[in-house]
Amino acid sequence: MHGIRLLSENSVLKVISRKDVVDVVTDMSGYTPFISEFIDERTPTPLYWRIGDFKSSLIEVGLNKRSGCISSVSLIMFNGGSVAPIGGREEQVVEVGMPVFDIQDWDEDRCLDIKCDFNILRGKGCLRLLFFSDVKLAKVYRNKSVDFGVGELGELIWIEFSSLDEVSLDELF
Repeated sequence: MHGIRLLSENSVLKVISRKDVVDVVTDMSGYTPFISEFIDERTPTPLYWRIGDFKSSLIEVGLNKRSGCISSVSLIMFNGGSVAPIGGREEQVVEVGMPVFDIQDWDEDRCLDIKCDFNILRGKGCLRLLFFSDVKLAKVYRNKSVDFGVGELGELIWIEFSSLDEVSLDELF
């Protein structure tokens, strides 16, 4: 594992623009509990933004180093006790498309590891990976069945997957 960094402004993913919607596939049936891939953004050499305690919780977000878009999201491991229901919906400004993140100053080791707790929220047919609960939502980027919650400074706050199979979600939790 690469060096774990403390949470700072340089460790959050920041949106700098958006691009057109891409196809997404999600799998909850394999060795990794949850994987979602954005078909047109797949790359053999992604950059990785990883968050968790790296012992019992880890989310890995793959980024396409050419486009700056997310290529995959994997829930590698999680403590089942961190799952909570999704509360009421906040009023949202929604922009359709894939967010493009600032990866210009990414380290050469291709990984940015953040030792930080995250929450998993579950609703009917949906799953939200909440990275930063103390940041106010400013905008949502919607790519088909995946929403990306973004704060006022462009920081990625959460990713929510909808239209998921309830039976598979029950098995996951």
